[in-house]
This record gives sequence, structure tokens and C-alpha cells, in this order.
Amino acid sequence: MPRQEREGSETGVTVYPRLPVPKPREGGEPRQDRKQRPLNKLLLGVVSVVFVAGVVLGAVVRPLVLPDPRIALARKQAEDASLAAAAQKTRADGLEKDLDAASAKKREVEKRLEVASKAETKLADTAAEAEKRAKELDAVQKKLGASLRGIAAVAVDGPDLRVTINTGFLFVKDDALSVGGKQIIDRVGSSLKEMLDKRIAVYGHTDDAPLPLPKPAPAPAPPKKGQRPAPAAPPPPLPRFATNWELSAGRAVAVVRQLQEVSKIDPGRLSAAGFGQYQPISRRDRNANRRIEIVLSPKPK
Repeated sequence: MPRQEREGSETGVTVYPRLPVPKPREGGEPRQDRKQRPLNKLLLGVVSVVFVAGVVLGAVVRPLVLPDPRIALARKQAEDASLAAAAQKTRADGLEKDLDAASAKKREVEKRLEVASKAETKLADTAAEAEKRAKELDAVQKKLGASLRGIAAVAVDGPDLRVTINTGFLFVKDDALSVGGKQIIDRVGSSLKEMLDKRIAVYGHTDDAPLPLPKPAPAPAPPKKGQRPAPAAPPPPLPRFATNWELSAGRAVAVVRQLQEVSKIDPGRLSAAGFGQYQPISRRDRNANRRIEIVLSPKPK
């Protein structure tokens, strides 16, 4: 195109000349029918629906055909959680059993401690009571020892107090108390009267010498011729104490009666027994074995 024609505008804007449009030729390419356009649109809609349906159906069917890894992971996590829960339950059951055993053991220990505490308290009370009794016995020992010095031996024998008096200081003959013997027993009784928590046992002992038997009466002289025979002499009287058993018991009873009747000691606290010659304290000195023992012991509770 010539340059003059392109630059002929007054405004300076290039203006191209209008080109001629050719007219359609007869018998040429046919134009599309307006009725065919809706058909194409319908076909396009069907294809679109089928595509969307395929996508949706694939989303629905795919998890059914192919396993979803998230489901497997969730299942594994659920199994792990179940196993952990079972392990925790087993552990909790074990801890509960251990707790029950510990509680039972604690109760047993507390019970033993309570028993031990009571035993300790009782032992302390017993020790205190024993100490108190020991002090009382020591005081009585000193008191009786001072009043019976040279006459009796006063000794503490465990929980008991034993007063040993030779029978030569007490008896005139057999079981008869002498005046001095009565005074000695009264001294002992005055000290024992106030000791209401003590029992008083009196034991009699002898030596091993047999008691003398009465001599038989002499036989009468034979009668002279023409005389009647003299009547037979009566048998000698039986001895009051046939053996040392009776003698030791009789002497113990004599001391008990003096304590009851003169010292006014409750007879429920008194007892007497004879041992004869069978509990000697010396194998050579018979005089030491002839004795009266007054034994003080605690009353049973």
C-alpha cells in the first residue's frame, strides 16, 4: 500500500483503508443449521455429567476397592491403644494387689506394735512393781533384822522374805512355846501385820534324830506260893508325836496360832506345814536343822 494513503489522516493516527468483503459464493461451504446447536450443547452437558459422576463414583468406590492407609493407621493406633490400656489395667491390678498386701502387712505390723507396746507397758509396770516390792522387802528385812539380831536370820529370797529362827529360842518342849519364844513371834507379827499384800507361811523342820519312845513298864514280880498274880501293868501312853513329821507340823501350827491369836493377823493369810527332817540346811549340824521358817510371799492377784 502506498505510504501516502496510510498517512493521510489529519490527527496523525494511522487509518487503514476499508477492504472489500467477498460475497459468499453459491455452491460453496454450507452454513451450520441453527437446530444443530442445541444438540451439541446437550451432548456437552451429558459428557460433563458423566465426567462428574465418574469422579464422584471413583471417590466412593476407590476406598472400597483400594484400602485407605489412614484406616490402617487408625486401626493400628486403636490396637496399640487397646494393648496399652490392657497393660495399664494389668499394672493397675498388680498395683492394687500390692497395695492390698501392703495394707494387710501394715495392719499386721501395727497390731504387733500395739501388742509390743502393751507388753512393754506391762513389763514396765511389772518392773516398777517388782522394784517397789523389793524396796518394801528390804525395809522389812532391815526392821526385823534389827529387832531379831542374834536370834533369827532374815534374808530376801527372790520375791520372798525368809525369817529363820532356831527352835531352841522358841520351844520349851515339843510344840510348847516358851515365854521368850512368844515374845519373839510377837515381834515378827507386829512387823507383818501391816503387810496386807503378803501371805505368811510357817514351815517346821527337825533334825534326823528319832523321837524317844516311852519305856515299857517293868514286868511284875512272880507271885509267891499261894498268892494271886499281880495284875498286869497298863501299857505306856502313846507319844504325842510319833515321828518328826508330827513334831515339825505341831511346832508350825503353834507359831501360826500365836500370830493369829496374839498378833491378830488375818488367818486367811496364814498357813502351816511340817517337813520333818527331810529338808536339812546342814549335814553335820543337827542344831541348825531344828528351825522354824516364816516365809512372806506376794499374794496372787
